[in-house]
Amino acid sequence: MQNQRRYLNRQNGGVPNLAHLLLLFIMILVIPISCISCQQNKRVVPINKHNDSIHAKIPNDTSLIHSDTSLEGKKIHIDNTVTIDSITHLPDTNKIFVFRDEKKIQTIIYKYNWEEYGSPTIGRDSIGKIDFVDVDFDGNKDLLIYKGGFGNQGADIYDCFLWNDNKHQFKIAPSFSYILNPSIDNRQKCIYSFSRENASSYVNVKYKFQNGEFRAISTLKEKVDNGKMVYILETSQNGVLHKKILRPADLGEWKEKILTK
Repeated sequence: MQNQRRYLNRQNGGVPNLAHLLLLFIMILVIPISCISCQQNKRVVPINKHNDSIHAKIPNDTSLIHSDTSLEGKKIHIDNTVTIDSITHLPDTNKIFVFRDEKKIQTIIYKYNWEEYGSPTIGRDSIGKIDFVDVDFDGNKDLLIYKGGFGNQGADIYDCFLWNDNKHQFKIAPSFSYILNPSIDNRQKCIYSFSRENASSYVNVKYKFQNGEFRAISTLKEKVDNGKMVYILETSQNGVLHKKILRPADLGEWKEKILTK
């Protein structure tokens, strides 16, 4: 800016040209407003959540919660403390004490890695909240930690600690964090995930807990083609991917799960 002003002064014998000053004033005024407008246009548009989604049922206060999982008739409860980073204003650590009645049986120190996750786009006020939900359908409630909503659609992501009945402790299950917007189906003993690829395409994935991890069993893609909704079912058998076009009448179990009907 200083070099530009010196150049103007030399060209005009030390007197700034009025037109140039007017142009500079307009640039200083308009550019910041344009930047603000651009930021406002980058708003996250979260997709609708199912009524039976985990996030729809998470308690408002999870500093002290109880589970109906019991050991020898003694109830399990936890004490959850969240530490906030003073710079990012995001959770840094969850310190979770697990009690059987009044006896502490486990301490979980959960660290967040925002460089790996990226920055959450929605749900910041709920990050670090926890809940007891049976996600592997063994009859015992498991421990879920909410990490926030990510991406343009604000997809909810959790980390999961499964209850180990033999060791009487919770153990982390990394594969659960890949399930976006998880929704529990106790009748079929599975978990449904749903997300949006773009404005005209949704992806629904069915997961089951098998051999110690959560595995994608099948995927239903919803996409608009020539103004009509098309449903594509993808399944894998012996490592081979199979695709099938479904009519609305053939959706079966997916009919109550998909968002566009």
